[in-house]
Amino acid sequence: MKLQESALREIEGYKRKVLTCEAGCFAALAAGIVALLGLVVIPYAMGDIHFSPLVKETGGSRLIAGGLIAVGLAVVLLAVFLPGYFRTRRYFAILTAPAGSYDSRALGRFLNALEGVAETAGVTAPYLAVLDGDIPNSVPLETRSGPGIGITAGMLDADLTYPEVQAVMAHELSSLVSGDYLRRPGSFKFETAAYGVLAALALLSLISIAMVRPGHSSALTFGFAALVWAYLLGTGFLIRRVRKLRGHDPVRADTVAATITENPEALASAVTTMDGLVNRRRRYLFPPSELGLDYMFAPPHNWSETPKAYLERRARELDYNLEGRNVGRRVLALQQSMDELSEQAQKLLEKRTENIARIVRDRGAGGGSGP
Repeated sequence: MKLQESALREIEGYKRKVLTCEAGCFAALAAGIVALLGLVVIPYAMGDIHFSPLVKETGGSRLIAGGLIAVGLAVVLLAVFLPGYFRTRRYFAILTAPAGSYDSRALGRFLNALEGVAETAGVTAPYLAVLDGDIPNSVPLETRSGPGIGITAGMLDADLTYPEVQAVMAHELSSLVSGDYLRRPGSFKFETAAYGVLAALALLSLISIAMVRPGHSSALTFGFAALVWAYLLGTGFLIRRVRKLRGHDPVRADTVAATITENPEALASAVTTMDGLVNRRRRYLFPPSELGLDYMFAPPHNWSETPKAYLERRARELDYNLEGRNVGRRVLALQQSMDELSEQAQKLLEKRTENIARIVRDRGAGGGSGP
């Protein structure tokens, strides 16, 4: 049996929407570069002295200044971006670290379930990695062998029925089929390319602004600068919009998983059981990064430590003195972050539960398991 038509529509609709938004984003960036080149840079290079007499009169010193500013801005951006990039890669490595040892016989149950749901869906079973961690959970992610599924070592010992295991594997498989999985930092081709083009557009804008001052009025220069930077901000928000669109959607994954297993009751049971295993005992330490939390089958929302305890633990881990570093203000800010993440995870749990309940009702009414 292949994926049902309703599930295919769900996946293909998502992929078309993402591709359309990505194409629109690149079109907007390209239009900005073409406009600056056609309206400012090329005319200046061809000796259009009436277009920018100030640059001509100063022997191009204003253009040189603009270029130096552009180079300086590029250096500053790299200095700001690179530390965060390497920090995110380190968090990804910690999150996806392989388990040192695990029960291979217990793993066989998950491999059998994955093979079964993959065959039902008509796709090749992906790589199944066992990740370090004693708290049961699973996540669709990019591995060295390509897109795969990661389950923690604690998941192997989780008290799940076989239909629940199948439901979890079907959920993660549907995320992979949709292209909706946790990617290694730097491997997200759209985001890397889009921000690279945006940086080129920003540097070109600085140089172009330095060229624009017709006559003796500076009003057009300021107007042009405001228009260009508004355009840059707009395209930056557009990139973020596409990035958010590509964010993980477990509700869609549940809908597709229910069509694969044709057992939404087991999926509902797996969601409830896994949430209890992860959050009922308050044993999840607050992570130093939110990376991957929303991709987990059961996102944590019941932290085992207070904000002050978290800061003290991180101070010991990083070997620095916590005293005299505005501890009170940092505790309040951290408490807000903890509360926001908990609220988001619990709202998502409610949405998933309601969606699966609707699928069960539709099946009972003869409406099928599709949306």
